[in-house]
Amino acid sequence: MNRLQYSKLCRIIHDSLHQFTEKSITKEQEISILITLSQVLNKIKLWTAEFDSDSESGSGSGFDSGSNVIDDLHDHSSASHCILKITNQLVLLLAVESEFVQHLAANVVVSVSEFVVASGSYWEEFMQSLCCYFELILCKVLSPSSDRPFRVKSTLGFDSKDFTLDLQCVLDNATWHSAGAIVLVLRAILKQLKHEDDVESLEIYFQVVGSCLEVIPWDMCNMILVDDINAKFCGYLVQLFCSLADSEDENRAVREIFNIFSKTLTWFFGKQEESYNNTGMSRYIRHKILVLMIRLSYLVKLDCEITVSWLHVIEKYFHNLLSEPVTEPESDQDDCLKDSPFNKTSYRHLQRRVFFFI
Repeated sequence: MNRLQYSKLCRIIHDSLHQFTEKSITKEQEISILITLSQVLNKIKLWTAEFDSDSESGSGSGFDSGSNVIDDLHDHSSASHCILKITNQLVLLLAVESEFVQHLAANVVVSVSEFVVASGSYWEEFMQSLCCYFELILCKVLSPSSDRPFRVKSTLGFDSKDFTLDLQCVLDNATWHSAGAIVLVLRAILKQLKHEDDVESLEIYFQVVGSCLEVIPWDMCNMILVDDINAKFCGYLVQLFCSLADSEDENRAVREIFNIFSKTLTWFFGKQEESYNNTGMSRYIRHKILVLMIRLSYLVKLDCEITVSWLHVIEKYFHNLLSEPVTEPESDQDDCLKDSPFNKTSYRHLQRRVFFFI
């Protein structure tokens, strides 16, 4: 029955969204996409609720197996192929140059993840496909001339003759914005899994995301100048790392974050445009890096060498916070939350993080 369920899901996403492949859209197209995405989102939520009600009652699936669904079986050799086509279509929409479309498309991806979890199968395949698109897009952004990673070729079926994916369009639309959109989706999925306390699905999530982080060429990030264009991606990435490290136990993802921490740190604090260096986003990233260091120090046993190197990081990048008085006058800014890292005149929040870590 799972094959029927996924074929039906694939059909509604393809039929509703396949015509939307352009990154740049008009206002009229934006409205059309938003209406369509809302309809798809509501349908997926309804089907997921049917999964849950069937599970509680012990009955079979509430999905129909009409002629349209049966016809779909001729187009897909497996539910795994359906998952690949679904993620392919939704990743294309995450690249659209509209914050509203990106936000709603991300909600649809998260809703699909809930559908997959509720179905009781293919969760690992779904996570692998999503992470492979992240790897594919990020590698393209970091090095436009580089070849596609072998792992991505294998997972996404580049050599398969059974079905085709619009991968070239994904590559053509690859930007920091689309890479950041997938990071936001991964974080939203993690938040949902933690809320549901789904231990088994969380374990698979950590394994797949950890494997993805391991193979991304983070060394190439050090050649990228941090500016207003990719600063949001940096912020989203550190957010995801902090959420992954907000765990009771060490897991595969935490170990990989620990392994790549020094490489990403060089990127975040390395080459920066002067205009960016003292912005609210810059201060926010510094704040989250301190949070990440604190959480990692609880989960991973730090040897003497690592401890000393991290103290050097504090000294190098946060020395001004150590030298300033703790009792700094209150800020007069009404547009900032108290002690917010975005506050332009107060660094007390960051100071507390620094002193706490030391």
